[in-house]
Amino acid sequence: DGQYDYKNVKRWSKQVPGKDLFKLDKVFFPINQGQMHWLCACAFITEKRIEVYDSMGSPGQKYLKCIFQYLQDDYKDKK
Repeated sequence: DGQYDYKNVKRWSKQVPGKDLFKLDKVFFPINQGQMHWLCACAFITEKRIEVYDSMGSPGQKYLKCIFQYLQDDYKDKK
């Protein structure tokens, strides 16, 4: 539930095979909400689409924005 800061997450894509996130078909983001609830987001890279899956029905707008910003920042940093 903290604030997005690319420097805190830029290492995430170092574990990707080939070290290029954008050559993958999809990327899953497990998200813990308030140490009590888990939801999942998926970035469909080839389709240029992000979806949030939450069993509690939250649309996950703030997570969509953060993931979209992360993908943009990672692209700028690595490409």
